[in-house]
Amino acid sequence: MVTAAVRYLSPACAENRHYFGPGFDYMTGVYEAEEVVMHDGRGAGLALDSAGVELLDCPTAVADLAGFAAAVDSNNLWNGEELANAPYFREVCELVRERTSADMVLGLNCIMRSSRNDPGAAQRVARQAHVDFSYAEAGRLALAVLAMHGMTGHAFSRFLITSFWRTLTSPPHSVPLAICDASTVAEDDAVSDYMIFCERPPDRFGNAEELPAAGVCEATLFHANRAHRWYWFPDLLPSEALLFKLCDSDRRSAWRAPHTAVQNPLVDASVIRESIECRTIAYFA
Repeated sequence: MVTAAVRYLSPACAENRHYFGPGFDYMTGVYEAEEVVMHDGRGAGLALDSAGVELLDCPTAVADLAGFAAAVDSNNLWNGEELANAPYFREVCELVRERTSADMVLGLNCIMRSSRNDPGAAQRVARQAHVDFSYAEAGRLALAVLAMHGMTGHAFSRFLITSFWRTLTSPPHSVPLAICDASTVAEDDAVSDYMIFCERPPDRFGNAEELPAAGVCEATLFHANRAHRWYWFPDLLPSEALLFKLCDSDRRSAWRAPHTAVQNPLVDASVIRESIECRTIAYFA
């Protein structure tokens, strides 16, 4: 049995606000590390609609995926429009369409992450239990992405935002991705996480102030719950990928899967993990 520390938002925190901008980065929330068992996701029968995640054997046809990832503007959360014709992004969208039986899949963004202390142009690995968007934020994004692609007014009955996550480095991985079985997460485990971009630091960092009218994205953090069942996928290969839900507008099945980077106690921390993730939105008539 292997355990790893998962960083949850402290139960004393009713929400988190993450202020960031040129030269500053500040969070109002307090995190607490919880040691949890990491179950082996291989052979566990995990499926997208029951657990919110599945492991895919899907080698990419893109010869230089690392080169593509390095060239991506990982700090542009709307780079899906400029990457719409990139072979890897098109490949991911088609794979998501096939796996979900969606009528249409559009790209939201693509991000490279690195566990290096200085990740350069990549983003740092995310080391807290989270989901990238709240339910309300995901609904706004579903409409905004249609508008971005010139499809304002396109009718749909359901949308599904997923992350298609692939390692760029061969195993072993010192900082693997861990994903929580969505069926073990209670609604009241979730906490609002407001990402607030500011051109300059506000006069005061805090939760009491009114949220700005613009430049705010609402994500979700989680409080610890012993019912949570966490999985990782030992020796994940670049020819494999994890597909997991960030928000399914149909909440009758597993609709969001908390996830986080964790430190692998079996691998030296100096071993670097780099990965690429593509977020897409699937639409159903």
